[in-house]
Amino acid sequence: MSYTILLCAWCVLLCPQLRGAEVRILAPRAPVSKGAPAASDDGHRLTTPMAGYHVVRDSLQVRGILGVPGANYFSEPYPIPDGVAEVRIASGHNWLLALRGIDAHASAWVPERGVDRPLVAVRGVPALVAFSSDGAAAAFYMRDADRAVVYRGLPDKPELAVDLDATNWPDDLRLLAVAENGRLLAGATGSGQVLLLGAGGSSMRRLLLDGQDPAALAFDGGRLALFDATSGRVLLVEAPLQGTAARVLAVVGGNARDATLSGGGGKLQLAAPGTGLVAIDIDSNELSIQTTAPFVRAELLRWPGHWMLAGPDRSEPRIHSRNRAESYLPAVSEPGGQE
Repeated sequence: MSYTILLCAWCVLLCPQLRGAEVRILAPRAPVSKGAPAASDDGHRLTTPMAGYHVVRDSLQVRGILGVPGANYFSEPYPIPDGVAEVRIASGHNWLLALRGIDAHASAWVPERGVDRPLVAVRGVPALVAFSSDGAAAAFYMRDADRAVVYRGLPDKPELAVDLDATNWPDDLRLLAVAENGRLLAGATGSGQVLLLGAGGSSMRRLLLDGQDPAALAFDGGRLALFDATSGRVLLVEAPLQGTAARVLAVVGGNARDATLSGGGGKLQLAAPGTGLVAIDIDSNELSIQTTAPFVRAELLRWPGHWMLAGPDRSEPRIHSRNRAESYLPAVSEPGGQE
C-alpha cells in the first residue's frame, strides 16, 4: 500500500491535470477470517487485529471480533474443544475459560492461536469464578468440594498459585474478586458482608464491611473496591490486610445489580446498567461518565478505552469508544459474512 501511495503522489506531480483532483486509493474489503495469522505475497506473516470475542452461550458459538475501531467484523466460528460445556470470557477479552463436565478439567483457551492450556484443579462448573482486572489470574470456588483455587500466568503459562480449604466460607457467598498477583482473594455475601478470604496463599476470613448491598468487587493492586447497588456508592478499602475503613470514591446512582467493576493503574472502570460507563481516578476521586446509553452488559475489550455493549433488546453487541463520546460502532454487520 505504501508503494501505491508514493506512485499516486508521483503521478500528481508529473500530471498537472491531476492537481486539485480527488484521488482515491481503493483497497479490497477484508474477508471474513478465523483470526489466525495469514501469509502475505512476500512470505511474511500478517495478523488480523482482534478486539476480543463474541460468545453465544445458548448455541455455544464463539467468534472473534476482528478489524480496526470502526470497521469490525466477526470471524468464522471457532471449533469448540472436545467436552466443553460452557465458555466464559476473561477480563480484557484476551482468552476464554473453557469449562467441561465434572470428570474433566477446565482450560485456558485462546482459539486464534491454537492455545488450550489445562487447569487441572478446576473440574465441572465452579459456583463462582473471578478474573483479575488484567485477566492474568483467575479464582475458582467449588462449593460442593469446599475448595477454592487461584491460577496465575494465564493464559499461556497457568500456575496453581493458591489452593484453599473453603470449609468456613459463608454459605451465601455470591461475589468473588482476585488481585492481579493472585495472592489476595475477597468475596461478598447476600447478607451484605464483604470479606477477605485469602492472602498470601493462606485461607482466612476477615470482615471488611457490613450492611452493604454489593453488586461488584474488584482489586486495584492491593486495594479493594466495591460498588453498592442500593446507594450507588463506589467504596475503597485501601489496605484489606490491615482491615482499614472504607472511603467513598464516588456516588454514581443506584439499583444497578448487574454491574461490573475493574481496576488497574489507579483507575476503576464501572459499568452499571441504568447508570452508564464510569471511569474513576482513585487518587484524585475524579469521575468521568463515558456514556449513559442503555445496555444490559458491558465488557472491556483488548483495545484500550473500548467496550463491548449488549443492548436492552439483546441485539448483536456494539463497540463503544471513550474517545468517540456517545458514538456507537457496530461490532459486525452480518455474523459470519459480509454485507
